[in-house]
Amino acid sequence: MPINRPIVRSIVNSIVNSVVVSTGVVQRYFTTLKAAGSMHYTIPTVTLAGDYKITASVYFTGTDLNISGNTADFNSRFRVQADGAVGWRPSTAGTQVLTSAAVVPVNKLSTITVERVGAVGTITVDSVSEFSGAVVTGSAIINTLGRAGTLYAESIISDYILEDAGVVARIYKIDEDWTGPSTVLADSSGNGQDGTAVNVTSADKDSYILN
Repeated sequence: MPINRPIVRSIVNSIVNSVVVSTGVVQRYFTTLKAAGSMHYTIPTVTLAGDYKITASVYFTGTDLNISGNTADFNSRFRVQADGAVGWRPSTAGTQVLTSAAVVPVNKLSTITVERVGAVGTITVDSVSEFSGAVVTGSAIINTLGRAGTLYAESIISDYILEDAGVVARIYKIDEDWTGPSTVLADSSGNGQDGTAVNVTSADKDSYILN
């Protein structure tokens, strides 16, 4: 399903600006994940024992959207609930923090960030702080995008950036067309942590207008 409208916003500028032409138009691939098809991406396991930050751009359609987590259980997960609230379990302890409902707009591409610094966590949606408060400090274990435990995404996830202790550890732009067929999900951070597309065979190429 293509996003068939201009998106007038900046999306993870440090990554996207590299492909902006002089007119301010971006053309790239976006992959629509379908929960019914168990579509998702596996990535090499990362264990985050201290401070970390995750930023992702998502196109939310009003159904549960699991941005990242692990395949073993529902902990260490980052998601958008069907009511537009952002839920985050910062560690394997499973304690969730949650924003108010409707902070993620429907049918728009939004940039969401979760960050843990010491025992304080923040959730930001399109540069607006929607949660700040105490969070658990145990390790987070992440090995999947578009999936948390047995729950899958329904929508588009792109520009997933993971920072560990202030250092960029992973960048999954998710700008692949999956032809070939190719299943490689490129890590463009330079750290060589490529992932794998599971049950994904196609993507849509669209143009967008940025600020």
